[in-house]
Amino acid sequence: MVTLVTVDDVKTLLDFSGKSDFQPSEAMVILQTEGVAALCNILKKKKVAYLADEVGLGKTMQALGVIALFKKNNPKAKILVISPREIVQQGWANEFLNFKKNIYQGNPDYLPDSFDRKDNLYEWLQSDLSENSIPLLRHTSFTRPAFFTGDHLQEAWHQLRTHWHEIPGMHLPGKVPTVINDDYSHYLNMAVAKAIDEKLSKDQIVFDLVVVDEAQCLRNPDNQTNKIFHTLLKDRVKNWLFLSATPAHSGIDNLKTVLNHYTSREILPDGLFEASDNYSKLLKKLSEYMIRRPRTYHVDEKIYHKSDYRQDDKKSLAITCDTALSTLTIALVQKKLVEVLSSVENSNQGGRFKAGYMASFESLDDSVPQGKVEKSRDRTTDGDASVADFYSEKDHRNQADDAPDTGFIAKLSADFKKYFGNRHLPHPKIDKVAEEISVNAFGSEKTKNHGGKKTLVFCRRVSSVYSLRDRIMSSYLSGIEQRCKRVWSVELNWDIGFDGPFNAGDDDTDMGTGDDHDLGNGIIEEIKNEKVKNKFRLAGQVKGWLHRFRSTFEDGGKHAMFFEENWFLRLCLEGNVTFEQAYAKIPPEIWQDALVFATKNQKRYKRRMHRYIVWHCLNQSANEVFGLDTDTASFWKKVLSNIFSEEITSSLNNQSPHLEKGFSDKSILDFSSFWSSIDNFAERFGIALPGSIGVRDENLIYERQVLKTVLYRYLLLSDAVIDLYFADKTGNSRLMDEKFVNWFKSDDIDAIRLREIFTEWIENRALIFRSAFAEHAELNVLAGKESFEYLYAMEPVMAITGGGGDRRRLVRQFNMPGLPYVVVGTDTLREGVNLHLFCDRVMHFGVAWTSGDLEQRVGRVDRYFSFIERRLKKKPAHPEGKKIELSILYPYLIETLEKRQIDVVMARKAANEKLMDSPLAGMNKEDQQISIDEYMPQNTNESMSANTDWFSVAKHLHVIR
Repeated sequence: MVTLVTVDDVKTLLDFSGKSDFQPSEAMVILQTEGVAALCNILKKKKVAYLADEVGLGKTMQALGVIALFKKNNPKAKILVISPREIVQQGWANEFLNFKKNIYQGNPDYLPDSFDRKDNLYEWLQSDLSENSIPLLRHTSFTRPAFFTGDHLQEAWHQLRTHWHEIPGMHLPGKVPTVINDDYSHYLNMAVAKAIDEKLSKDQIVFDLVVVDEAQCLRNPDNQTNKIFHTLLKDRVKNWLFLSATPAHSGIDNLKTVLNHYTSREILPDGLFEASDNYSKLLKKLSEYMIRRPRTYHVDEKIYHKSDYRQDDKKSLAITCDTALSTLTIALVQKKLVEVLSSVENSNQGGRFKAGYMASFESLDDSVPQGKVEKSRDRTTDGDASVADFYSEKDHRNQADDAPDTGFIAKLSADFKKYFGNRHLPHPKIDKVAEEISVNAFGSEKTKNHGGKKTLVFCRRVSSVYSLRDRIMSSYLSGIEQRCKRVWSVELNWDIGFDGPFNAGDDDTDMGTGDDHDLGNGIIEEIKNEKVKNKFRLAGQVKGWLHRFRSTFEDGGKHAMFFEENWFLRLCLEGNVTFEQAYAKIPPEIWQDALVFATKNQKRYKRRMHRYIVWHCLNQSANEVFGLDTDTASFWKKVLSNIFSEEITSSLNNQSPHLEKGFSDKSILDFSSFWSSIDNFAERFGIALPGSIGVRDENLIYERQVLKTVLYRYLLLSDAVIDLYFADKTGNSRLMDEKFVNWFKSDDIDAIRLREIFTEWIENRALIFRSAFAEHAELNVLAGKESFEYLYAMEPVMAITGGGGDRRRLVRQFNMPGLPYVVVGTDTLREGVNLHLFCDRVMHFGVAWTSGDLEQRVGRVDRYFSFIERRLKKKPAHPEGKKIELSILYPYLIETLEKRQIDVVMARKAANEKLMDSPLAGMNKEDQQISIDEYMPQNTNESMSANTDWFSVAKHLHVIR
C-alpha cells in the first residue's frame, strides 16, 4: 500500500512563509504547501505529474519542494532539471539558493549547495554522472549536441568523432551517417544523440525524477530538439514532473503529446478526445495526473478573477491613416500583399498566412542589420537579414514560415529612401503607438498628463523592436529639451550643455573623484554602435559635460554635501543640544586630525571630514558634544559603524603632522542637505523617508540610508540631473538647492512624475529590496554602500531580442520605479522573466500565434505582488470610482487584413480562455493560419456547448480539495 504524503509532512520539511523579511501571503503559502503534497502523491501512484498552475503561482518553488522530499526519502536519488532557455535556467539557479536558505528546513546534507548548472550536453557528460548532484540543463541544449566545421562531410564527421571521443564511454561510428536532402544538422546530431544514449545505457544512468519546466516546449515531438530529448531520456526516467502554465498551449492535443510520447505510456488514449461528452472523460483522467489552479486576488473579502480586472483593449489603438502619403503607402502595400499571398510562389499556402507574421502589419522599415539578428535562434540566414527579421519558435523555423511580404517590403523601403532623400516610409501604426507609449511614459504638457506608466511591448518582427525603441527615445529626448525651455528658459545643447555664460566659479573643472558611476562596462561602445544615439547617455560618458557635472557631487567636488545627511545636526537633536553648544565642545585635536584625514593632494574631501568628526565626537565625547547618554551613544555607534566606511570608524586620533593649528570650518557641520528639505515638506507630498529624527529603530534608519543612496543616485543618473545642472548654471550657485527643490515641489509634469518615483520607492521598499538587492539582503550591509550597480546605464526604453541586451539589468531596472518606462522585445521575453512590480500595461504590437503565447506574455506582469494586485488593494483610495485595470492593448490598422487577423485571434483567445480557465474543457487545436478569403475560420466553436456547466467541469482538475 502506498503511503501518501500529508500537508503536515511537507510543513515539517518546508516553510513556504520563508525566513526573509518579505513574507508571501498566507494563501500563497497554503497553495504551495498543498501543491507539493499533492504532486508527491500523484508521483507515488502514477509516476507522472503535471503542475499546470497559472503564471505566477510559484511552480518553481513547488517543484523544488518535490525535489526536497525525494532527497529526504532517498538522499542518493538521481534528479535532473530541464529549463527552457538560459534566462530561465538562471532563474532556477537563483530560486534554489533562496529555497535552501529561506524555505528548506531539512538536513542540509541531503541537498547540494547549488544546482550543477550545465550549458550544453557535452559539458554535462564530462561531469561524473554518478555524483550526488542535481544537474540543471536547458531544453535548447538538446537542439544541437554536434557542432561541426569543414567543407566536406567526411572532415566534419572526423572532427565530431575526435571531439566526442574525449568523453569516456562515447563512441561514434567511423562511417559517416547517411544524409538525406543535405539535412546535415538533423542526421549528424541524431547520430551523436544515439551515441550519447548508448553511453548512458552502458553507465546504467536512470533518473529517479526528471523535472521539465515550460513543458509546452515538448508539444512538437518531430522537431530536432525534441527528437534528441526523447532519444536520451526514453525509458530512462522513473518519475516525470512537467510544469507549464499553458499545457494546452496551441491545442488540447499538446497534453496527449507530452503525457504519452515522452513517458512512453498511453495515459490519454485517443478516445478521450471525442467531444461528444464535452471532454468529461478526458478531464476525469487528467485529474489523476494534473493540478491546475487559477490565480485570484483577494481584496476586502472579494475575489478578483482575471475577467474582473483585465481589459482587452482593441479600441484605443484602432489606427487610421492620418496623411495622404500614409494612406497611399498602406493601400499599395496591402494591394501587393494580396497579390503575394495569392501568387504561384505561395500556392502551397492557399492564400493563407500565419497569425502575427506579416511585415506590413508592424513597420515598413528595412530589415535589421545582420548584427542584430537573434543569434540564439536555430536558423541560418546566409547573409539575408530579412530571413531572420522575425522571432521564430523552434517549432517553426524554416524559411517558409517567414513573412511572405518581407521581400517586397524591403525593396519598397529601399526604393523610397533612394528617391526621397533617405526618408523612411511612413507607417501610421508604429508612429501612433510610439506616440501613445511616450505620452503614458513621459507625459504631455499639453494635456497635463505627467505620465509615469510602464509598458511591456511584444513584437514579432525584430526590426520593429528597434524602430519603436528609436521613436520612443526621440520623444524622450524631445521632452527633456522642452522642459529646459519651459522650466529653466534655456536651450539645451546636447554637445556642451548650457550654451550661455556660466556663473562665476561655476565651471566643472572640479572633477571630484572622477568615478564613473553612470555607465556600466561596455556601455559606451554599446551607445556608439546604436543607429540612433541616446544623446543623454553620450553627454554622460567620461569627459562629457554631464559627466563633469555629476562628478561635482562626489566627495571632493563642490556639491559633495548636497545629498549628505547632516549627521552632526541629527545627533545634536537626538541629544537635545543646540548646534552652537555642540560645535563649541568639539575637541581641537579632532578638527586637526580631521583635516589631515580628509586632505589628499592638497584637496579637501568635505564628506569624509564631516563623517570623521561625527564619528570621533561620538566615540570619544558623546555626552560632552551631543548630550547623549551611554545607551543612546552605543546605539548610534552601532548604526553609524555600518553606514560609515571602515576607514573612518577604524581611524586613529592624534595623527601628524597637523596642517593648521586651531583649524575649524563651521560649514563642514552646519549645512542644509536635500534630505532636510524633503523632510520639511514630506507630509504634503507623501514622500516621508523612514527613520527620520527621533526614530531609534536601526532597521528604519538603515532603510532611510539605502533609500537616500538609491534616490540621489537616481537623480544623478536619470534626466533629473539636467534640472540640477540648470539650477546650478542659471543663477547663483549657492542657490542651486533652493532652485532645484522649488522645481521638485512644483506642478510641472516632470516634477510630479519624479515625486511619484520617490513615493513608489518609499512605499514599496521592502518589495524592491527583495527583488533588486537579492544578493545583499542585509540592511546593515546595504546601508554602507555608496552606489548600486542596478541603477547604472538607465534607459527610458530598452530593446530586447533573442540574443541581445543585458537582461539582468533590464529585469531589475524595470522592476524599480522610474526609468526604464518601456521594454520592447520579441517573444523571447514571454517566459521566465518577471516584470510585474511596477507595470500593468502589456501591448501586443505584433500579435502572438496562440492563446498560450498571449497568456505567457501577459503573465510577465500579472502575478502575485504585482503592480495590479497592489492597485486593487488600494482601491478604496480611489474615490473617483474608476475601475482598476490591467490594460492589454492590441494596436492594428483598420480596413486592412490586420483587422481580420486581430478579430480571429481575439475570438480564439476568448473561447480558449474560457475553456482553459475551466480548465481545458472543449479545447480545439488552434489554427495558426488565417485565410485572406475568410473573415473568420470555420468550425472554431462547433464542439462547444453554450450550456456547459464550466464550474462542474473545472473541479475535475482541482485535485487539492
